[in-house]
Amino acid sequence: MDRRRTTRLLAALYGMDTRAPDWSTVLLAFVQVFQCDQVELHRLDAGHRSSRICAYFESPVSASLLPSDGTGTATLPWLNEVLERLHDDGVVEVCGGELAPSCGPDCVPLARSSRSAMAVLIGGDDDVEWSLLVLWRDQTAGRFDDDERDLARSLQPHLRNVCAWQQRFSSIDHQSERFRLALDALAEGVLMLDQDGRPMFCNAAARAMAGHRLFAWRSDGRLGLPNPRDEHQLQQALRHLGTSPDVQSQLLQIHGSHGRLMATLKLCTAPPADGDSDAVRVLAFIRRLEPGAPVALVPELREQWGFTLAEAQLAQQLMRGCSLEEAAQRVSVSKNTVRSQLRSLFMKTETHRQAELVRVLLTLSHA
Repeated sequence: MDRRRTTRLLAALYGMDTRAPDWSTVLLAFVQVFQCDQVELHRLDAGHRSSRICAYFESPVSASLLPSDGTGTATLPWLNEVLERLHDDGVVEVCGGELAPSCGPDCVPLARSSRSAMAVLIGGDDDVEWSLLVLWRDQTAGRFDDDERDLARSLQPHLRNVCAWQQRFSSIDHQSERFRLALDALAEGVLMLDQDGRPMFCNAAARAMAGHRLFAWRSDGRLGLPNPRDEHQLQQALRHLGTSPDVQSQLLQIHGSHGRLMATLKLCTAPPADGDSDAVRVLAFIRRLEPGAPVALVPELREQWGFTLAEAQLAQQLMRGCSLEEAAQRVSVSKNTVRSQLRSLFMKTETHRQAELVRVLLTLSHA
């Protein structure tokens, strides 16, 4: 077997982009190596009654040999005669009527044709679609010899590998597209960020929020927030997520230009992909708040920290940016009462100052 012919075919086969396959170069290599005038890649249905031509290459002087219904579905009239041998051997030659006298015992006669064909089974079984490579040659070039059949058999595992990769990537791309459409249907903004905080994906809601200046992109391309205080907390949170493996998520607030609470921003770490520096490292979820709508943090704060109802209500007001006096007015209690509750919050969160308490609640709360 000529190693140069094998090397040429393998180079064309594995040089193909499996995510966007273009079989033209591969089929051209088969035409030139096997000295045939037409090569076709078929998908056979489960019943093997018809085939769908996925790709083909034909020389300028040849014409299509298969009848088609105009949709790419064609028939191989000799297919049923060779199915069993294809399954057992993987390579079967079919000779035209004018070549039949020279055909060996392993060749199936093909009536009323001056062509011969070699069918190479790529993959499949009785319950799923088959993939089939068919090489056509006219009578002037003669039948396929033993070396060519051996070469075709040696290429079978490589053809199976490439087709399997293409099917796998096609399935992954299909699932990724479904996932993207599902994210676009959410009212919540979803962003995928790399390890530096630069966006790798934004769903439709997040793009709309950026258009309304709910968040922005910094000059270095990283995620930023319009409010300086929120921006400072965001950059701290991103650094904290990247350097503290115990911290899995952080909840921040997004305020408008007049200081009004507009949305909440939750940052979650994403497991890094080995050897991929461009992998998604942080997931950001932005939830817009309707004017006057409260942030429902109380149940989560009580469950996580063991706060009483009154303590959780006070903690919620402090997390919204209220002063102690404003919090007392909003929860309708005296200043002395909120001071007593504040001391209890210090003890349960192991903090000592109000600013430290708010930072811990925003950083570590699951709400």
